[in-house]
Amino acid sequence: MILNTQAERRMKSADDSLIPLINVVFLMLIFFMVAGHIEASDGAEVAPPLSLSASELLADPLKVVVTKEGDVFIAGVVVEDNQITQRIFDYSHSLNEGEEAAIIVKADSELEVEQLQVVLKQIKAAGIERLSLITQEQA
Repeated sequence: MILNTQAERRMKSADDSLIPLINVVFLMLIFFMVAGHIEASDGAEVAPPLSLSASELLADPLKVVVTKEGDVFIAGVVVEDNQITQRIFDYSHSLNEGEEAAIIVKADSELEVEQLQVVLKQIKAAGIERLSLITQEQA
Protein backbone atom coordinates (compact mmCIF):
# COMPACT_ATOMS: atom_id res chain seq x y z
CA MET A 1 0.00 0.00 0.00
CA ILE A 2 1.39 3.33 -1.06
CA LEU A 3 0.29 6.16 1.16
CA ASN A 4 1.98 9.08 -0.46
CA THR A 5 2.76 8.70 -4.11
CA GLN A 6 3.89 12.25 -4.60
CA ALA A 7 6.24 12.50 -1.65
CA GLU A 8 8.64 15.29 -2.20
CA ARG A 9 12.13 14.15 -1.85
CA ARG A 10 14.50 16.57 -0.30
CA MET A 11 17.32 17.53 -2.58
CA LYS A 12 20.78 17.21 -1.11
CA SER A 13 22.53 20.52 -0.97
CA ALA A 14 26.27 21.10 -0.98
CA ASP A 15 26.09 22.48 2.58
CA ASP A 16 24.98 19.15 4.07
CA SER A 17 28.43 17.61 3.63
CA LEU A 18 30.20 20.67 5.11
CA ILE A 19 28.64 20.43 8.56
CA PRO A 20 30.60 17.31 9.64
CA LEU A 21 33.77 18.87 8.24
CA ILE A 22 33.25 22.04 10.27
CA ASN A 23 32.65 19.93 13.39
CA VAL A 24 35.91 18.05 12.86
CA VAL A 25 37.86 21.27 12.27
CA PHE A 26 36.52 22.82 15.48
CA LEU A 27 37.34 19.67 17.47
CA MET A 28 40.90 19.73 16.10
CA LEU A 29 41.22 23.41 16.94
CA ILE A 30 40.11 22.80 20.53
CA PHE A 31 42.46 19.80 20.84
CA PHE A 32 45.52 21.75 19.70
CA MET A 33 44.66 24.72 21.90
CA VAL A 34 44.42 22.48 24.97
CA ALA A 35 47.31 20.14 24.14
CA GLY A 36 49.70 22.71 22.70
CA HIS A 37 52.25 24.66 24.69
CA ILE A 38 52.88 28.19 23.52
CA GLU A 39 56.15 29.76 24.61
CA ALA A 40 57.83 32.96 23.59
CA SER A 41 60.69 32.57 21.17
CA ASP A 42 64.27 33.26 22.28
CA GLY A 43 65.07 34.94 19.00
CA ALA A 44 67.88 32.50 18.19
CA GLU A 45 68.54 28.77 18.37
CA VAL A 46 70.92 28.10 21.28
CA ALA A 47 72.20 24.83 22.77
CA PRO A 48 72.96 25.49 26.49
CA PRO A 49 75.96 23.81 28.15
CA LEU A 50 75.59 20.67 30.28
CA SER A 51 75.34 20.81 34.07
CA LEU A 52 75.26 18.33 36.97
CA SER A 53 73.05 20.42 39.27
CA ALA A 54 69.61 21.95 38.87
CA SER A 55 67.52 24.60 40.64
CA GLU A 56 64.20 26.35 40.13
CA LEU A 57 64.05 29.72 38.36
CA LEU A 58 62.37 32.82 39.73
CA ALA A 59 59.00 33.71 38.27
CA ASP A 60 58.82 35.94 35.18
CA PRO A 61 62.54 36.54 34.53
CA LEU A 62 64.07 38.62 31.75
CA LYS A 63 65.78 36.22 29.33
CA VAL A 64 69.13 37.19 27.79
CA VAL A 65 70.20 34.83 24.99
CA VAL A 66 73.77 34.79 23.66
CA THR A 67 74.45 32.86 20.44
CA LYS A 68 77.74 31.14 19.58
CA GLU A 69 78.55 34.08 17.27
CA GLY A 70 78.17 36.49 20.20
CA ASP A 71 74.83 38.02 19.17
CA VAL A 72 72.76 39.09 22.20
CA PHE A 73 68.96 38.85 22.34
CA ILE A 74 67.03 40.42 25.22
CA ALA A 75 63.39 39.31 25.44
CA GLY A 76 63.64 37.90 21.90
CA VAL A 77 64.97 41.11 20.31
CA VAL A 78 68.54 41.47 19.05
CA VAL A 79 70.47 44.11 20.97
CA GLU A 80 73.75 45.81 20.11
CA ASP A 81 76.64 45.40 22.59
CA ASN A 82 76.50 49.06 23.66
CA GLN A 83 72.75 48.83 24.49
CA ILE A 84 72.81 45.79 26.80
CA THR A 85 73.46 47.72 30.02
CA GLN A 86 70.77 50.31 29.25
CA ARG A 87 68.15 47.65 28.40
CA ILE A 88 68.84 45.73 31.64
CA PHE A 89 68.82 48.99 33.63
CA ASP A 90 65.45 49.98 32.13
CA TYR A 91 64.03 46.53 32.96
CA SER A 92 65.19 46.64 36.59
CA HIS A 93 63.70 50.12 37.10
CA SER A 94 60.37 49.12 35.53
CA LEU A 95 59.74 46.60 38.32
CA ASN A 96 57.54 47.31 41.32
CA GLU A 97 59.19 48.49 44.52
CA GLY A 98 60.63 45.61 46.53
CA GLU A 99 60.59 43.27 43.52
CA GLU A 100 63.98 41.79 42.67
CA ALA A 101 65.11 41.79 39.03
CA ALA A 102 65.22 38.21 37.77
CA ILE A 103 67.67 37.77 34.89
CA ILE A 104 68.44 34.46 33.22
CA VAL A 105 71.22 34.05 30.68
CA LYS A 106 70.97 31.35 28.04
CA ALA A 107 74.32 31.05 26.31
CA ASP A 108 75.33 28.60 23.60
CA SER A 109 77.69 25.84 24.72
CA GLU A 110 80.08 26.73 21.87
CA LEU A 111 80.31 30.40 22.94
CA GLU A 112 83.78 31.40 24.09
CA VAL A 113 83.99 32.24 27.79
CA GLU A 114 85.56 35.62 27.10
CA GLN A 115 82.51 36.70 25.06
CA LEU A 116 80.16 35.51 27.81
CA GLN A 117 82.16 37.41 30.43
CA VAL A 118 81.73 40.64 28.44
CA VAL A 119 77.95 40.20 28.47
CA LEU A 120 77.92 39.29 32.19
CA LYS A 121 79.98 42.40 33.03
CA GLN A 122 77.50 44.58 31.14
CA ILE A 123 74.63 43.00 33.08
CA LYS A 124 76.48 43.65 36.35
CA ALA A 125 77.10 47.27 35.28
CA ALA A 126 73.30 47.70 35.14
CA GLY A 127 73.12 46.98 38.87
CA ILE A 128 72.06 43.33 38.75
CA GLU A 129 73.52 41.38 41.68
CA ARG A 130 72.17 37.89 40.91
CA LEU A 131 71.43 36.06 37.70
CA SER A 132 70.86 32.49 36.58
CA LEU A 133 72.56 30.62 33.78
CA ILE A 134 70.41 28.14 31.83
CA THR A 135 72.04 24.75 31.30
CA GLN A 136 71.01 21.29 30.15
CA GLU A 137 70.93 18.46 32.65
CA GLN A 138 73.74 16.02 32.01
CA ALA A 139 72.65 12.41 31.58
